[in-house]
Amino acid sequence: MITRIIAVAAILALPTFAVTDGTTTTNGSPAPIEVGLRVGPTDFYARNYSSTPQVLFFRAGDTMTWRVLQPGAEFTSTYPRQALDGVKLEVAKYESGLWHTSRAFDLSAVCDSGADAVWIQDGTLLPSWLQIGDVLSLFGTDPSFLPDSLQNAATTQEQAPPMEPLHVPVITPNDPPVGDTPPGLGDTPLPPM
Repeated sequence: MITRIIAVAAILALPTFAVTDGTTTTNGSPAPIEVGLRVGPTDFYARNYSSTPQVLFFRAGDTMTWRVLQPGAEFTSTYPRQALDGVKLEVAKYESGLWHTSRAFDLSAVCDSGADAVWIQDGTLLPSWLQIGDVLSLFGTDPSFLPDSLQNAATTQEQAPPMEPLHVPVITPNDPPVGDTPPGLGDTPLPPM
């Protein structure tokens, strides 16, 4: 119980180290951390440290789901360890007409690595960093599993964002069968209750 409290407390605070090998801002300082993650054998924790919404895309086989993290929001989940097998995660954000993604990484590999946290840094490539103790290393990721329309696809103001719900047409018969209309009510009063 105490180790779980310490692990959650570790991810609640932003890391105190400066990431110098990653993306930098226009003034040359390290880009800020966007999302912090903790993947344990029975629990998942994510927090959005940025000022823009972040989307967590989870994929297992042909099934994909997502959770939107608003600025400052957290997402937690519990599960049995076997549920992580074959599950990949990709963090993405939509900003200035482009989707920026962290690329995918295997949740079971992160869990088995003994990592204290995974940090997603801001920037066009969104580099991922793996933290084990006080050691921080660039975290290799798998290719993105998102559809091509979400992988750095530029959109203009006139185009709808790629995740907008699609219109589904409904078939309305124009020749209803005889007797397929509601009964007429007429002007007769309703019976008393």
